Amino acid sequence: TQHLDEGSICLKRVEMLIIDEADKLFEQGFEDQIKIVLKSCSQKKQVALFSATIPDNLSQFMKTGIQEYKYISI
Repeated sequence: TQHLDEGSICLKRVEMLIIDEADKLFEQGFEDQIKIVLKSCSQKKQVALFSATIPDNLSQFMKTGIQEYKYISI
């Protein structure tokens, strides 16, 4: 998010955002930064979150932070 704050990057044209190891990012406290990145991207973006586990905070984030989410378990 430092680059967004400095204006050295613009994400408005990002149409697809892939977040791998989402569970680890949430465990390490990056939820607020992920929200900032999501808000900085195009409103029409597609988001893919990949995670080995789904902790409660990640599950809640998917329900409130991402519109029309689909949960796929393999």
